[in-house]
Amino acid sequence: MKVPRARRDALAVVLVTPLLFAVYLATLAPSITWRNGGTDSGDVATAAAVLGIPHPPGYPLFTLVGHLAVLALPSLDPARAVGLLSALLAAAAAAVTARAATELCIDQGVEAPTAMVAGSAAALTLALGSLWWRQADLPTAHAANLLFAALLTWIAVRLLQPAGCGPRPLLVGFVAGLAASHHLTLLALVPALGLGLRARGARPDGRALGLAAAGGLLGLTPWLALPLIAARQPRYLWGDPTSVGGWIELIVGRDYWSLVGSPTPFEAGGRLATAVWLLATELGPFGVPLALVGGALLWERVRGSYVAFATSLAALDGAFFAFYAARDVESYLLPSVVALGPLAALGGASALGWARARLGDGRRALVFGGLPPLAALALNLGAANLSGDREAIDYARRTLADAPARAVLVSDDDRPTFALWYASTALGLRPDVAVVDSRFMAFDWYRQLLARRYPDATVEDEVTGLVESRRPVVPAPPPR
Repeated sequence: MKVPRARRDALAVVLVTPLLFAVYLATLAPSITWRNGGTDSGDVATAAAVLGIPHPPGYPLFTLVGHLAVLALPSLDPARAVGLLSALLAAAAAAVTARAATELCIDQGVEAPTAMVAGSAAALTLALGSLWWRQADLPTAHAANLLFAALLTWIAVRLLQPAGCGPRPLLVGFVAGLAASHHLTLLALVPALGLGLRARGARPDGRALGLAAAGGLLGLTPWLALPLIAARQPRYLWGDPTSVGGWIELIVGRDYWSLVGSPTPFEAGGRLATAVWLLATELGPFGVPLALVGGALLWERVRGSYVAFATSLAALDGAFFAFYAARDVESYLLPSVVALGPLAALGGASALGWARARLGDGRRALVFGGLPPLAALALNLGAANLSGDREAIDYARRTLADAPARAVLVSDDDRPTFALWYASTALGLRPDVAVVDSRFMAFDWYRQLLARRYPDATVEDEVTGLVESRRPVVPAPPPR
């Protein structure tokens, strides 16, 4: 049965997007959250609410779209509006992954109905995994990482098949540029794709490379929004992108370079083992063997060009995990999870064929194919459900309500700082209270921001972070 490509694409969207969006909506956090890696949700939601700049690299495209979501849904808590955007992006990423997986299976001779079931089942399984789900039911810019990774994975599937009938180089470069403008770590997909093309035996084409480079430069244009946003002097921003040096430092995350370590070989090996374990956990008990089977089948048939892409990407992401000691570094493994999806789908298609032959009934085989996503749903629903979580926003409301008049609340930890910034800046609660994080007082841009917002609460000592003020200075209480 030959199904036109346009119909396959539509089926991937119909089968995956609404179902996942409904699940994500049912588990969506009502506001900001500290759970499931959501500490930065207060930072991201605040920047989107007031059109400011969140933590490096600034996420200009996500912030602009998030601001539109807040404006379009004025009756909602701004963080919930941004959370809805995250849910939509994560569901769309799963739909694109389903499309890529379906195409890979059909290109390998799998019948279209089986390919569509296997591709959709693989995408649903991944999208209901713990790490993926964490990007879907709270305000986080990493949801866009998922979508860009899925788009580049689909491009890889198209380019790395024997026919090599991928999108035009200009479009490929544009998507890669947009991904880089969102987060530079997504550039790992580019050398991985290059290794896959080399494994396929493709020769460099100067004209195609030139068009891809032009598209890439066009895709980087969201970076130009950073100095324009900062020039408005918003109530909330990180860094000073109005100067060339400050703009570059924000994009490359200069403030986070101290987190790049030099682990011993033993420590690096331990972190790499942790990365492998996290990938295996995300694929789930069904996904791991199916991906291995799919990889073996593909390697045997087409010299393993897509396998080379997926495994080299996993190696690059694993190396980043081993050397970067940020608290949310596990989220940067998600592009590898996306890239392994089509391999799991091909293995799943093989398992469906086996089930149909053994069970003698296509409907029973379909039930068999639905086991992996159902298992992922059952395993992760309890931990992923944030629908009743109000700990962070209740802390911020309570702390601001209890603060003395015109107080300066001083914090030195991300959880209380981001929550208080959100409540005071995005929600406008207690405008008489100044929320200050002593860790940032060594930065010129932060002292300038404080001087604009709170002219009577000025920095006394850059080292100790003390505040000289005619206001009462009180420490923010630690979260309970």
